[in-house]
Amino acid sequence: MPAKNFAALGVIISSAPRTALLAALQQLRPQLDIQLQEIAPVIGTGETGYRVEVELSGEATVPHSIDLWLQIKSAVMAKFPADKPNAVTAIDP
Repeated sequence: MPAKNFAALGVIISSAPRTALLAALQQLRPQLDIQLQEIAPVIGTGETGYRVEVELSGEATVPHSIDLWLQIKSAVMAKFPADKPNAVTAIDP
């Protein structure tokens, strides 16, 4: 089986569990193979940064990665809004 090729799109920061974030991303974008790579806890906040990576195939191609990142970022921030626990913030690439 060939190795999958993933591209980093951006970073999200949240106190939500990684599994909840990944489940939300998979529900919002089931056609994509998305993974979250933990990059660092945000000291003193209880939040963790995750690099959002998408497999490069089909819709997720390099020329469209900005549009794809904006769609993913908007969707996950809507699912975990700023005024609720486990809010998500994003850092653009």
